[in-house]
Amino acid sequence: MADGIPLADEDRWPWPERLAGWMTAHADTGSVVSCSALRHSYREELCHRLRSRTDHFMPASLLDSQLSTLEPLAPGEGITVDGTLPVEQIVEAILAGLS
Repeated sequence: MADGIPLADEDRWPWPERLAGWMTAHADTGSVVSCSALRHSYREELCHRLRSRTDHFMPASLLDSQLSTLEPLAPGEGITVDGTLPVEQIVEAILAGLS
């Protein structure tokens, strides 16, 4: 990408697979992962993983209701970070929000 060449799907798939492995390995401590899921196939993979999990209290059938009740953060509830900023500015915003 630094050379101006876009990633192909075969370049992208290892990343969510590695994240899934990391999350499984750290399931006892919890984790938060963000994903743009720009392609339908990526969203389908996320849905597949949600439906195939067996040891979670929430059934996959509740996903739509969870998303429909999502509200923006109120002041003091957390931070919102603009993901379009340069990485350095994103890190600064996160650190400022956590302090």
